[in-house]
Parts: sequence; C-alpha cells; structure tokens
Amino acid sequence: MDQQPVEITLKAAPAPPKSVLPGSKPGWKATFIVGAIVLAAIFAIGLRWVFGVDPEGAPFMLFSYAVGLTMIFLPCTLPLAFVIVPLAMGKSYSKGFGIALAFGLGVTITLSIYGGILGFIGSTIAGGLSGQGMGSDSAEYLARFEGVKNILYALAGAFALLIALGEIGLIKWRLPTYSGAIPGSIQKKSDFIKAFLLGLFLGNIGVGCPNPLFNGVIIPNILINANVAGGFWTMFVHALGRVTPLLLLAFLAVLGVNATSFLVRHKDRIEKSTGWATVIVAGFIISLGLFGHDWYEYSGIHSLLERVTQEEAVTTLLGRGIGQLGHTHSVPLQGEYLRWGSWLMVLIWLIPILWWYRHEKNKARELEESDSQNRLKALGYARAFILAFIAFSLVTFIYILPHNFNFHWSSVEPEEEFEAYISLMVPDGLQSGIESPLIFNIKEKDKKAPLPLEVSHERLVHVVIISEDFKYFTHIHPEEFGSLDKQKEKGEYEVRYAFPQGGRYIVALDSFHEDHDLARQFLIDVSPVPKEVSLLKDFSRKKNFGEYAVSLSGPQVIKSGEEIELKYSFSKDAKVVDDLSPYLGAPMHFAIVSADMSSFAHTHGELHSASAQSGRRQVASLVHGGGMDLDALTKPSEEHDESSLPEQFGPEVYVHYVFPYPGLYQVFGEAFHDGKVVVTSFMVEVSPGRGSMLIDTEHGH
Repeated sequence: MDQQPVEITLKAAPAPPKSVLPGSKPGWKATFIVGAIVLAAIFAIGLRWVFGVDPEGAPFMLFSYAVGLTMIFLPCTLPLAFVIVPLAMGKSYSKGFGIALAFGLGVTITLSIYGGILGFIGSTIAGGLSGQGMGSDSAEYLARFEGVKNILYALAGAFALLIALGEIGLIKWRLPTYSGAIPGSIQKKSDFIKAFLLGLFLGNIGVGCPNPLFNGVIIPNILINANVAGGFWTMFVHALGRVTPLLLLAFLAVLGVNATSFLVRHKDRIEKSTGWATVIVAGFIISLGLFGHDWYEYSGIHSLLERVTQEEAVTTLLGRGIGQLGHTHSVPLQGEYLRWGSWLMVLIWLIPILWWYRHEKNKARELEESDSQNRLKALGYARAFILAFIAFSLVTFIYILPHNFNFHWSSVEPEEEFEAYISLMVPDGLQSGIESPLIFNIKEKDKKAPLPLEVSHERLVHVVIISEDFKYFTHIHPEEFGSLDKQKEKGEYEVRYAFPQGGRYIVALDSFHEDHDLARQFLIDVSPVPKEVSLLKDFSRKKNFGEYAVSLSGPQVIKSGEEIELKYSFSKDAKVVDDLSPYLGAPMHFAIVSADMSSFAHTHGELHSASAQSGRRQVASLVHGGGMDLDALTKPSEEHDESSLPEQFGPEVYVHYVFPYPGLYQVFGEAFHDGKVVVTSFMVEVSPGRGSMLIDTEHGH
C-alpha cells in the first residue's frame, strides 16, 4: 500500500524575551539599570567633589576614593576599559556581574599590596631616622621624606614616559590590552578566573600613573604615616575608586551598551593624543623629582600657574596636600643646578618629537613614490609646527618664565576688598658693588592712576633687602633718595642700593593704604651668581652686635601655626640698656624670612609680654608671588599706638609671631639707642605644628 506523503510544518522554538539573556532572571535587568545609574551618579559627584575640595580638610579615605575615580582618564587606567567591556559583553547578567567583580577584585588586590609595600618603606625610613635621634618634629626628618617623595616623582615620571613612547609608537612596549600582551596561561582559564587574574596582572599598570593627586597626595600620605596596614587600606579604598567607572562600563556592556565604541573607533587618535600629553606631564614630573620643589619655583611655572589658577588648584594638586611630607622649604641650591631642571624638562619633550619626525620620515621613504610624496609633504607641515614648538618651549620655559620669576614683573593679587598693581623695575644685568636703582610702580588695579598711600611708622614706603645667605640686611625708604612728592605724583617710588655680593636677594615692600597693609616681595638675582650658596646654621641665643650684647629667649620648641613670643634683652658694657628709644614709631622693627625666601614678614615689637588672651596679634606673612594672610591662625588686635610709646624703655622688647610652616627662619631686628640703629640677627628652627602645614586655605603655598 502506497504511503501518502505527509506535510510536516517545523516551527522554531519561541525566542526568549529580549530583556532576558540566557541564564538570567527577568529581575536582573532592572537591577543592572539601577546599578548603572548609581555608579554613574557616584562617578559624576565624586569628580565634582575631588576637584573642589581641600585635601587637608577632607576625610582622607573619601579623598583617596575620589582620586581613584579620576584615574579613568589617564593612560594607565583607560586601557582597562578595553579589557572589562569585551569580557562582560554578551554574557548573562549574573555571569557579567561576576566577571566584572572578579576583574575589579584583582585590580584592587594588586594596588592594595603596593600600598602595603609603600607603608613598609615609610616605616623603614622612619625607623632609621628615629634610630639616628631624629624625631618626627625634626626638619631633617621631614626633609628626608621629601627626598623619598622626589624619588617617587622621578620613577613615576619615567614610567609615564615609557607609557607615552609606547602609545606614540616609538617603542614596542605597550600597555597590556585584552588582545595584546596577556600571558597565555591566563587566557586559558575559565571566565571568572581569567577576569580575576587579568585584574591582578593589569593592576600593576596603575602604580606609576602620572596623576598629581595620586603621586603628590596619596603616596606621600602613605609614606609619612609609615604603616603597612594603613598603606594597604588607603590603596584599597583608592583602588575601589579606580574600579567604579570600570564596573559602570561593564554593567552597560552587559545591558548591550558598548560605551567604549567611540573610543574603539578613534582608538589610534586617542592613544597618540594621550601619549603626547603624557610626554608633557612626564617631563615635568621627572624634573620635579630630580630637582625638587625649589626647581618648580625657580622655573617660574609655579608663579605662572598661580596667576592662571589663582593658585588654589595648583596648591591642591602639588602643595597643600603634601604639606605633611617634608614641604619644609629647606635651603635651596641656587645657580646653574636649578636651571638645568628646565632644560631637562624641555629636552624630554623635544627628543620624542624629533624621534617621531625622523621615524615617520623613514617610513614615508619606504612607501611607493606617490604615497611617499604625499606623506613627505604632510611631514613638511609637521616640521614647521615642530620648529615653532621648539622655539616656543625654549623661549618660554628656558628664558621668560625663569626670568619672570627672578624679577617678578607682576601684579599683586586682591586682598579682601583691596586691589592694587605693583611691579618692581630693576636694571638688566644687576652687578654687585654698583649702586643700582630699584623702582616700585604702585598703581590702582587698572595700572593708570597712582595708588594713594598713607604714612605708617613714620614712612610712606618701607623697603627691606636681605641676601639669600642672610649675611646682608638693610631697611631703607624712598624719602632718602629723592622728592617724595614727585614720587607720589607718579606712583613710582625709588630706592638705590649697592648689592655687596652676587647672588639672590629678597626685596620687600611694606606700606599702607586705606586701613590695609600693602606688602609685596620680589626675588632678584645679582651677578655674579654663585653656583652654590651655603647657609650657616647658628642657633645661638646670645650674640654681640657691635657694642651691644643681645639675648633672645622664647619657647624651647617653636611649632608652625602656633603663636609664640620672643623676648629680646639688651645690655652694653655688662649693664642693661634701659634707655632704648622708639625707632620709626615702634619699639623695634622685625623682618622674618624663611630659609628658601618664600615667606617674609615685616612686623613690630611690643614693650610688654602678651597674656594668653590679649597677646594675640595679626601677623601678615607674605609669600613671593602673592599674599598669604594668617588671619585663620591669629586673632587680630589693636595695632600699637605710636603716640603712646614712652621716650625711653628697655631692656626688654617682645615680638609675637606665627611661623607659617616648618623649616629655618632668620629673624632680623632693629632697635634704636644713643642715636644709632642696632641691627640684630637670630636663626630659629620651626617644627611642624597644627596639621604640619598651616597655609591659609585661600592663598596657600
């Protein structure tokens, strides 16, 4: 019997809902969406917070986490996005979630181990210094940590340069990527194990990342705390911040959104742009590490950034945050040594550029003739740009900025409601031994009308000049060198001075305008500039100055940020001098300057010791390049009434002062007796006080 054909219709199995991936429950998608929104909110809020917060006043662990968020934009963390996204994309929600966590855990563990190692290094250094009898309040103790920080800067900069050269394509070493230099043993593991091992492996890449917040705040804090567990947990929290945006990208990948697609399409351009930017950063960080903070100021970059950012941002990045790590401003080496720092930075920039040009030119010659001609023509335009960049770098960073720092042709920053423009004009090529004019241009902020000044302590303008080795001090006034009326009319006040030796000098201006102290300092170089400068450490408390014996007494330990009282006692021929006379409307005048000449104050003596309640005074201390008001550290009181001074007094005179940060300071004093000025000079060492680095949060240093 013949069988009749039977028509059979095959139906495909119904496809699962698009919202449900294989192995996932329907509720996972909503969970992932909420999780992605939360992670995005944390990322956005954290970035906004970290760039506006003061590291010293913020909870440090929170700050460490927020700094981790910023690392996603740098070439040591961004490539990890190209690892986690392919691993998670196309996976089920549960599996994608597990892969993302495994990868993040691996990165976190590696970075945390490095934190423990840094803590161990810090504890080793601290133990060695303690064994030498150096306490944590010692300036030498902090300076040693400053040296360690500089080494870290140099290493981080070198690693950043290595990354940059790889990104540009000048060397074969590249950051590991998902399709690149991953060990084969890791590639063969299961998804979860592979993700975890990749995280462990790639966590090494982020150790030397050129982020000033990381290198200048996080790492120094770990070192100075000198604790293995503390270092581990600080880096653990920091690593969580790094992982947060990576988890966000992984969550989006599981949801089917490839947030890296734009980056992938423009990967080559992004890599090269990031690479060249990293070359610039690396050059600066390497020079900062090898030549220290003194070069940073000497180079003029510090002063430039102060003006561009009003100092707050740069202080946050490189200043205030490293206050506890030896930012003591020890005696700087002057002359050729610091100048080479700028040369090194520029060379680090230019060598890769010239290397790239030669590399591309050789590649162009290997192309077919038509392609070669087109490429060489394009390189001709690149050559013009390179020559312009070389000229700009040499002129700006080798000449203009250092010159601008040395001579400070700049305007004073607003101080409360008071604004003014002040510049110092000096002859080019100042020579020692030759009387030279120094002209202060004091105008309204618009630089047109002269600023009306008021008499303070019997003079309209006070000028103090101090040599960098503290051997020479003078206090002079424009009235002594010409018609004061003509100077007031022009707003130009001139003094003349024959610098006794070559080297660096601080030239300080002090005046008064509408109930505001007007003060400004300038650093100038006088030829011949010595290659090195030695500063004699002399902490004697009893000295002879001409015919006078002067003793200085005060706290055994002077701490920064804490008001102290210094007492001067005068005697002559073994008899107390009780007939001192007022000098320029005050019992004594004092000029207090730090060893690196970055902090200067002109203040005045008192006839009575201050009590805890009534002795606090406002002390104006000014840092070169801008004002630094210590109102936050001292309570203002009434200025000494010049008319109330007795005609004679002594033998004791007091001065009250708040030293802004640790280090060495020279205290010059001027008293008046028997028709002549008695100039005194004492050196003091200041240990870390409140928070170790007490710089005003508005002006900073």
